[in-house]
Amino acid sequence: MRQFVTVLALAGLCAMAGAVSKLQERYNWKQLDFVFPNQRLKQQALASGDYVPTNGLPVGIERWENKLFVSVPRWKDDKT
Repeated sequence: MRQFVTVLALAGLCAMAGAVSKLQERYNWKQLDFVFPNQRLKQQALASGDYVPTNGLPVGIERWENKLFVSVPRWKDDKT
């Protein structure tokens, strides 16, 4: 039993050491921009406040095979 606890503790320490290592930054950005069907619709969204580029906050990142998915939710406007 004591050996099991020692092995379990060592495994936990190894897992924590791996989690502490810094991830390698590949990309960064200050704001997100989206593709609109045309420039007029983008300008309308900007003017109405429906689209604020600096409010885009990525909250989830998942990798599947060679693709990276970033989720950016639509936050409810405080004005409503």
